This record gives sequence, C-alpha cells and structure tokens, in this order.
Amino acid sequence: MGLLNFILQTVVGPANTPGSRLFLPDQLAGLPGSNSSGRLLPVQVDTIPVGAISDPAGANIGQAIAGQWFYSLPTEYGSTMHPIVDPSTPDPVLTLGDGTAASVTVAGLNNAYIQSVRQVAAPVAATDPYRFSVTLTMNTYPDSGSDPIPPLQVSGPYTLAQKYDTAALGSNTPNGVASYDLDGGGTVSVVVSNVQITVDLAVSAQTANGVTTGLQATVSGITVGGIPGADGKATSLQLGVKALTMDASVSKILLGVWRQQAVEALTSADAEAAIQATINAQLAGPDVLSTLSQQITENLGSVLDGLMGPVTGPLPVSQNDGGQSLVDQYLFDRALYAFNSPSSQWFLPTVLCSLSDPQLNPYAAGTVSLPDFGILGQPVTAVALTDLVVSGLPNVDAPAQTTTFFPNGATIVANVPAYAPPPAGVTQAGLVLTSGWTMALDGTPLTGTAQITVQAATLTMNVTGTGDSSQDLVLTVNALTLGVPQLSGVNIVITVPSSFGGFINTAVNTDGTKQAILNEVNSQLNGVLGQLSQAVTGYVQQAIRQHLQTALA
Repeated sequence: MGLLNFILQTVVGPANTPGSRLFLPDQLAGLPGSNSSGRLLPVQVDTIPVGAISDPAGANIGQAIAGQWFYSLPTEYGSTMHPIVDPSTPDPVLTLGDGTAASVTVAGLNNAYIQSVRQVAAPVAATDPYRFSVTLTMNTYPDSGSDPIPPLQVSGPYTLAQKYDTAALGSNTPNGVASYDLDGGGTVSVVVSNVQITVDLAVSAQTANGVTTGLQATVSGITVGGIPGADGKATSLQLGVKALTMDASVSKILLGVWRQQAVEALTSADAEAAIQATINAQLAGPDVLSTLSQQITENLGSVLDGLMGPVTGPLPVSQNDGGQSLVDQYLFDRALYAFNSPSSQWFLPTVLCSLSDPQLNPYAAGTVSLPDFGILGQPVTAVALTDLVVSGLPNVDAPAQTTTFFPNGATIVANVPAYAPPPAGVTQAGLVLTSGWTMALDGTPLTGTAQITVQAATLTMNVTGTGDSSQDLVLTVNALTLGVPQLSGVNIVITVPSSFGGFINTAVNTDGTKQAILNEVNSQLNGVLGQLSQAVTGYVQQAIRQHLQTALA
C-alpha cells in the first residue's frame, strides 16, 4: 500500500470536511499572495482579451445587432438596402476588463474538492521523489448558508465591439449610406462549471548535512480543464452568465437584443477558451506554485507530527527492505521512533496493552501439555500447566537493528522485557508465566503451582497491511512468536505438596521441557492471529480517527 500514499489518502477525508483544519477551501483562501487583499485568491488580472467571436456565435451576434440597428434607420432604406457586418470587422470582439489594474476577478478557485490522489511514479534512485496526480472537482460546496463558498466565476467589466454598414440589396459591399461602430458593454459575472483541476505533486526528502530532516512537497504544474466524459476524453468548460449589466455605452436602439447577444458572446467557445487559458496561465505562475508547495509541505509535516508524534531527538535508522528511497527511509525511521516513544499512540507497549480480544496484558494461554518424564525410576505422566498466564508480554521495544520495514508492512524482533521499570499499564516488569500444575506420579495424581521466569526473550511480530487509506485499512498479524535465545535463562519452579518436589524441579528444568513450554505458548498465540489482526486493525483505525477529529479540528 505504501506508507506515503496511505498518509496522503487518509488526509483526503479531513481536506474535504468543512470545519477541519485541513479543509481545502479554507487552506486555499488563506494563502498569501499579491492580490489587492494580500492573498493568492481570488486571482485578479487586468484583462482577458477574448478577441473575435467566431462562427456560429459570432455570425448570430453580428446578424442580430446589425438587424436591430437597421430598424432604427429610415424605413424607406428597407426597400433598397440591408444591413451587413463591415468587412473590416467580420467577427464581434469581446474583451473582459477595462484595462485598469486588477479589473477582472477570478473567484471561487478555492471551491475545490479532492476527487482523487493517484500515485503516478515511485522513486528509482534514492533521491527521486514520489509523484502524484491530484484531481480536484470544482463548485462542490454551496454558495449559501452560514459559510458560503462562491463558485468558480469571472467578474468584471466587459465590452463588445464590431462595425456595421448598409449595403444595396443583393450586395455585401458597404454603400456608404450609413454605418454604426458598436462599442458597448457593462459588468458581468460568468460562472464556470464542469471544471476539473489536475495538480502535479512531487514529494521528496529534505536533507541537511546528509541527514533527512523532513519531506518536501513540490507542485510542478496545475491544469484546468473540463471533466472527462464517460469515454475518458476531455470536455469543455461550461459558462453561464450569473449577472449582467449594460452601461451607457450601449445604445438604446440595441436594448432589445443586447442582453441575449452579450450572453451568447460571454458563453461562447472563444470566451471559454480565453477564460481557461487565463486561469491556467495564472495558476502556472512561479509564485503560485511556490506558495502551494510551501503550504502542502507545512501541512504534511503537521500531519506526520500528529499521526506519528513529534520528533524531539535524532531519528533511529531502521532496516529497509523496501528500496533505497530517502522518502521511505524517513517515514520508516519516523515509525520506528514512534514505536519506541512512550508519548506516542504507537508506542508498542501501549498498543499491545490496549488489545482486549485477545488480551495480551496478561495473556491467558490456557492449558499446556508437557512431555512425560521419570523420577527415581517412577513414571511421571499427564503433565500439564493449567490456566497458564503469561505476564509482561507487552514490555517490548522495536530495536533499530532488528526492525525491518518493507512496502506493505514490517517485521519487529523485540526484546522482552525491554523497559525497567515497565511502561505504564504493563502488569509485570519481567516475563513471567504462572499456572497450575498437574501430573501423575506412578499413577497417583499430584497438583500444585508453577512459576516460570524468563530473563531475556524476544517477541517476533510480522504485520502486513492492505488498503489505500485508514477507512479501508486491513492489518494482518502474520506472526507473533516468543523466542528465548538462551534457555539457561529460563527457571521453572514447581510447588507441590510432596517430598518429591526437589526431584520434580530438577526433572523439569531441562532445555527440552523449556522448549516444549515455549512451543506450546507459540502454538496458542498462532491460534489467535486472526483475532489479533482484527484487534490491531481496529486500534489503528480508531487512533487515526481520533487524531483527525482532534488534532486537525
């Protein structure tokens, strides 16, 4: 699943949730920039020179306005002449903006919803970044209610210009009798819909003196386009006039047709292309890309601190079987640091102590059958540890030398016990096994108690995961195995009401018996791996959810 991809996918939820500290519209609205309010958004430009409105919209506009103008001429002209578009201006020319500074505003670029985050390239060399394509859909949030967010819209002055003449019937050549220079306009707000924005994002390692100190996000490109259709092909933006006024430059003789023709010009394919080109050009500016990169970098660092806990000292260096990427190595080292940090929600003793089905603090192993043996020539049979309880199992660490990460999981060979005194919540400082004791000495039943102390052990944990985010995360505990490197460090004390007690203790304190007990405990642990998997998955999901609801609120 990849740890970086998992983190990014998990953060999508808060980024799309109003009220979250990572809510994308609020994040974008607060970015510093160079507009008149000192912000990046809304974007302000001096003008959007749409230019000539081509056919069929241009022809329709020209014919309608020319016809309306001609009706204002003496009626007798109609018997010998007709209106034409002057050959020097075959298409009406549309301009958004009046030429003054920042006269056109592109608002609503923060009304963005993260549709997907898709990894498009993984590192090959150690210093290579991870590359992602982030897809945003626009106008998701309402422009009403207690916290309205305007849709993507372009607002400002507009002008429409073209020249018209009279010509003899049957001719398209001006006859010089009458002409009209159109140069009218007003103000307008054009809502832009069916919009998808694609952000090219790279995440690399920040280094200082050869040491990775964090992650760097770099936005290298932003592309605005139409939402692809069912066939995957791009579609056009859709324009709709939200508000339109006409100023004094619009002749009264044109009032009957002006609004309709202005709307046709403002929603034409040429206007759509010009608006799209302008937004793309503005978003491609180095200041915009740099500001977004810095903000994402800061948010990514904040998320890592929240999810894994802050780093207050040097990071350990974990073993990495997932490649040589500096990004992966840094994330693995952060995880290793969290596993060993008592203040972290991922502190291994805290995680193991939190589990309740099955409970590991302590772990009830049930009945463990042991091999028969003999005492002074008498057979000892039906040997068993009853109601065996293993205490101190969660007192573990994650040593850098024996913790190995790979793309979808980790293997930890932990020390047991690891901490003295034991961490909060751990019921036993050392590893101690207590139980009842049953046996038959030459056929005579004998019961008592057993206590087994282990000076030094290991607990091997192998966990793998699937799922792109915390919502669909599934963790699988493939192994939870107790090991004792030196069986001489295991001491078994059997207490029975019998003069044979000393002989019994001597007989059971053998490597064979000790290994048999260890094997049986591991067999019991192996039988609950499925339950452990569910419990660990639930713990991790809840821990992430609580963090996202509190730290990012």
